Amino acid sequence: MHSQLSMEDKYSSMLVVVLLTMTYGSGLPIMYLISMIYFFTCYWFDKFLIFHHHSKPHYFDEQLSLKITNWFKLGVVLHLIVGILMFSNAKILPVTQESYGDALQLQLHDSESEDHDEFEHANSHFSFGNI
Repeated sequence: MHSQLSMEDKYSSMLVVVLLTMTYGSGLPIMYLISMIYFFTCYWFDKFLIFHHHSKPHYFDEQLSLKITNWFKLGVVLHLIVGILMFSNAKILPVTQESYGDALQLQLHDSESEDHDEFEHANSHFSFGNI
């Protein structure tokens, strides 16, 4: 009448979603929203099914949870590597000559105004020193 809950299947499907989100999330931020919706719906469906459909699961220890947390370390490494590759790829984040020129001019203008302010500040100290 009641089926057995397979914790291995639940953990594996959650691990796939987490690893995919961590891998492609930096380039596709919508992945975070998709995974949030997935985990929200899984929580409520599983809660309903555990109380109304599944029989009591067999006892299992913390080994499965510990193995899953080891996979999260791989997810962090994938997140860093794929994030760097996505952000450094000019086809994904193109830098046009105009935007690069505008940024360079803005930076030069800021540095010139700082140099001018420092020059005036230094001269004001010098003139007060001579009085």
